[in-house]
Amino acid sequence: MTSLMKLVVSNYNEILETNKDPHVDNWFLMHSPTPVLAILGAYLLFVLKLGPMMMVSRPAFKLTNTLIFYNAFQVLFSIWLVSLSTKVDFIGSIFSSNCGSNSEKRDEGIDQYLLSYAAWWYFFAKIIELLDTIFFVLRKKQSQVTFLHVYHHTITAFFSWCYLKLLPGEQGILIGFLNSIVHIVMYSYYLIAAMGPEYRKYLWWKKYMTWMQLIQFGLMLVYLMIILFMDCAMPKALTYFFATNVIIFIYLFSRYVDDWFLMGSPIPVLSILAVYLIFVLKVGPKMMESRPAFKLTNTLIVYNAFQVLYSIFLVLRSRNFDFIGSIYSHTCGLRPEIQENNAQYSFLASSWWYFFAKIIELLDTIFFVLRKKQSQVTFLHVYHHSLTALFSWGYLKFLPSEQGVLLAFINSLVHVVMYTYYLIAAMGPKYRKYLWWKKYMTWIQLIQFGIMLTYLMTILFMDCNMPKALTYFFTINISILLFLFGNFYRKAYILNKKRI
Repeated sequence: MTSLMKLVVSNYNEILETNKDPHVDNWFLMHSPTPVLAILGAYLLFVLKLGPMMMVSRPAFKLTNTLIFYNAFQVLFSIWLVSLSTKVDFIGSIFSSNCGSNSEKRDEGIDQYLLSYAAWWYFFAKIIELLDTIFFVLRKKQSQVTFLHVYHHTITAFFSWCYLKLLPGEQGILIGFLNSIVHIVMYSYYLIAAMGPEYRKYLWWKKYMTWMQLIQFGLMLVYLMIILFMDCAMPKALTYFFATNVIIFIYLFSRYVDDWFLMGSPIPVLSILAVYLIFVLKVGPKMMESRPAFKLTNTLIVYNAFQVLYSIFLVLRSRNFDFIGSIYSHTCGLRPEIQENNAQYSFLASSWWYFFAKIIELLDTIFFVLRKKQSQVTFLHVYHHSLTALFSWGYLKFLPSEQGVLLAFINSLVHVVMYTYYLIAAMGPKYRKYLWWKKYMTWIQLIQFGIMLTYLMTILFMDCNMPKALTYFFTINISILLFLFGNFYRKAYILNKKRI
């Protein structure tokens, strides 16, 4: 036992000496883990044991002015943390040119001191945020001191310290940025709530707070999976930890439609996406290096014919409920009939079938890899397939709403056309003469995104009774896809035409 302890201490000291940054080592709370562990130990002891015991026979503290000041400070602090990202090449840092098979070293353009400086302030923010739980205890709101709450505050504080002390990497930039944006919104909510009952009418968006957290975790997870499987020159141990922790948070937030296939837990869909990314970005290309390309002619004909029929099936499912009334009622709100059990079940079932379609569509990329068409496995392609699968699951699991009806309807119509094109192409060279409309495929996608964006902006500004957090996410993601597809069209057709 003594030798084991000596080995642990020796390895710990070796890690510290190997990764020690002399600047960081002299900063407050950074020389040794003892202070931060002592703070977290005292925090857990107070919020789980001493605090509740102390408050048993005392009236709750109101702390009105304290909470107003504290939450206002947290809003400003979070804004300042977000502003630090403007001091570095933000996009270049989160997706550097080192994401590739030839990555041998980290991007020398990253200002390591600035990265560490921002990371320290982020870590210190996590220490300050421990006050959230202490205020709950003093106000006798012990029901708010859940496992999720305590786990989140403890683990983020401790691993923010570990990240800065042992293994700072560029992954933390996007994660810190997204989390700080969420905290601006979250502490703004707490600030308004602390100002008194007369301001509660402005807090109609409380129910979207959880969805906002889930969008954050989803974006983080997709980003981490991409950099993990694209051989980015970033510390992989850190990426594995971040990904694991994000999965735990998604699991802790999980609820609804639990009995349906793949819906009881995020683990199955995340596992599918992980295997997909590993294969299409790493294992598949390596496996095919010394093999001839698979032709897969009959497989592709059957697959694309199936996708055409499946997409038609999804379009026809809109007949099972009031389609027009769902996307634009006369009150621009939730129609009573959609809340009835049969209509609601049909609505949720259609959402599940659409989500399952996104899982099946991952085969598109796998077929590209097996046919040695790796040039087709672009960032746009992988991002689009990964994100739509993950958020179709999240949409159904956490916040199904009518915005998805029109989006899924249009997307399924586009897929009828798209997979018809792929079906004809798979049938052989003699049918290629019927594919003169290839260049219009991207236009169809762009028109689709344009219609979706117009619809979402309309319901956003007409005070529709639909979850605004979901509308914001759809709007942002469709804007990104519109930009990426537009850029692809410009390069593939406009610039190439000029060269010719």
